[in-house]
Amino acid sequence: MRFFTKEWYNDTLIADMCFQLRKNESASVFSERFFERLYAVEERAYIKYYKRNAKATRTNFSKDDAAREFASNYKENLEFVKANLPEDILADVKDIRVLALGTATHDIAMRITRFCGKKNRLCENAERNYNNASEEADERVGGAVVRRLLSLIGAQIISLDAADDGDVSLTFASVETGKSEKLILKDAVLTESDGDVSGSVIVKYELLTTEDEGFEFSLLLLSDSSSLLTVTYKAASIETE
Repeated sequence: MRFFTKEWYNDTLIADMCFQLRKNESASVFSERFFERLYAVEERAYIKYYKRNAKATRTNFSKDDAAREFASNYKENLEFVKANLPEDILADVKDIRVLALGTATHDIAMRITRFCGKKNRLCENAERNYNNASEEADERVGGAVVRRLLSLIGAQIISLDAADDGDVSLTFASVETGKSEKLILKDAVLTESDGDVSGSVIVKYELLTTEDEGFEFSLLLLSDSSSLLTVTYKAASIETE
């Protein structure tokens, strides 16, 4: 059984939506002027953030690039809201563009908060159920492997290579150390894959025991194009290099 699925990840994004909402009763009517003013305010705030981040990271700042990135993020958020909010809520939203900018009436905001709360509980249940199910696997692989597994979250995959002897090497760039680290899946068999995962960022991992006393190791990843990918192996054991 998979706990951290693509659906689970989408639910985490929905659960976060309520924390980004601001209440404004001007959203109770359709108003082109209100939308344009709100867009301009949010765009300015994003450009300011973009400039501050460029200064902190000593990278070049471009106001035009920041504005284009804000527009792209806004469009993505607009499509996400359309695709994921219940129809009964969307039907009462006067201007979905305003909602995509993170602003809603008190009534709509409260309804979205309740909906997001349900999604959040589903996500928390998945976390809790996985933690219970993975206890045996964690005990069997030992502390060194568990610590290496924990460093997978947020890491970028450098390579995932299968050797002739059946072992699979997972090399990734650790967020903590900034260095490349490796896990070895011994006698591994690929059971699920969405294709090449090199360069993808690891969202979640799962390590569970199997009935034949082996392990099932799964990764949920985010590709360069923001597509969700999964890869799963069955392995006899898991080791650090």
